[in-house]
Amino acid sequence: MRRVYTAVAAPGTIRAGDRAVFFCGYFFNVEPEEAAEGRYHSGYWDGLHGLMRSERRSGNWLHHNPRPAAATALGWVRRFNQHRDEHGYHVFLDTYLSWRVVLRVIGRWLRLSLLYWRLGDLDDAFRPQGSALSLWPLLKQDWRRSLQGGVAIGNLLTIELFDEALRELPHQKLGLYLCENNEWERAFIHAWRKHGHGRLIAVPHTTVSFWDLRHFIDQRVRCGSAAHPMPLPDLTALNGPAAVDGYLSAGVPRDAIVECEALRFAHLRGMRSARSAPARSGGRIRVLIIGDIMASFTAAMLRLLEEAKPSIPADTMFDMKPHPASPIRPEGFPSLDLTLVSEPLTAIFADYDVAYASVTTSGAVEAWLAGLPVAVMLDEGELNFSPLRGREGVRFVSTPEELAEALAAPDGEAAVHADADGFFHLDPDLPRWQRILSGSVSGDGESPV
Repeated sequence: MRRVYTAVAAPGTIRAGDRAVFFCGYFFNVEPEEAAEGRYHSGYWDGLHGLMRSERRSGNWLHHNPRPAAATALGWVRRFNQHRDEHGYHVFLDTYLSWRVVLRVIGRWLRLSLLYWRLGDLDDAFRPQGSALSLWPLLKQDWRRSLQGGVAIGNLLTIELFDEALRELPHQKLGLYLCENNEWERAFIHAWRKHGHGRLIAVPHTTVSFWDLRHFIDQRVRCGSAAHPMPLPDLTALNGPAAVDGYLSAGVPRDAIVECEALRFAHLRGMRSARSAPARSGGRIRVLIIGDIMASFTAAMLRLLEEAKPSIPADTMFDMKPHPASPIRPEGFPSLDLTLVSEPLTAIFADYDVAYASVTTSGAVEAWLAGLPVAVMLDEGELNFSPLRGREGVRFVSTPEELAEALAAPDGEAAVHADADGFFHLDPDLPRWQRILSGSVSGDGESPV
């Protein structure tokens, strides 16, 4: 059952004009202590809050997928809106749910269901040209869910909610949204264009993983002249040389890219790797396990570690930093004798000899930039998505033997002297973001400084 957040925007509360900036993204990564005091601070936009205030810009925030309980999230937003001159105006997407929206969703769903039955079996449509192999047996259930099942209803509801929200919004000259190329983003971009708003910039908020095709669009789609083209932003703001190289190597046009500072990684500013020897505690190896947002990935990591443990020195210490969105129960893995740590990663890296992470978490990048040897679990059935592919000081492991070797002998790894500035843009004055907010970006993919 979808939770409804009823903090409806009152007339005059959402700002317009040259000093207004529209934001759309997840209501997650919000600092609870700050929120309880009525101050909005999200790790996704760290640093931009202060820049917005210093430049006297108004923020209009449309949130969805909140993590806290409904009552908590609503209480926070009401406090933020009491100080909207400082913290902007905040509203949840579900606010726009109404009987009118529900009836439109039902009507569209009935039309989709009729279309599904009229199309029938699509074996030929799912057979690549010139091939005798049809993918229909593998994809027909996904097709049904997308046209008739729960996926169809959820997507239709998202389309209608964004349409309602963007219709009521006064003209916005500049919009920014957190970009992972998920399905809701297409609905948002379509509504943004439909209702005549201004420039729209996608903001991938973390590292760009190798092989992660969510970041990339076939150039035939991007540059084609179809009657109903895929909704796309005007520009994509990338947070450093590594992300830019990833996009350009995939054929993304340079004029579709603008560079920005890495807001989520501002804590790496000035960090230089200078580890010449492991930080041993009484001769014991200390392993930092960095949890993944996907509980299944974290569990797989820990199961592999349990299998490797007999081949690792018995006095090895295992500390774990769980992902905040995916807590872990240490008692589920008793043989590891896990100790959970809650401090920020950059505050504790110096206490460890080696880091162990999943193939998708950006925490592995932070550990590598701190100079730690990094063991990255690579499931034998998965592609290597890691942005650390080909980097010195990184081992990809998929068997207990490989993991034991990587963790038991971190002394054997060459000292890594990574430079965070060579991976991310970390200028504390945020000159690239100043340029974006001022509207003076052209999409040339080049740094403004």
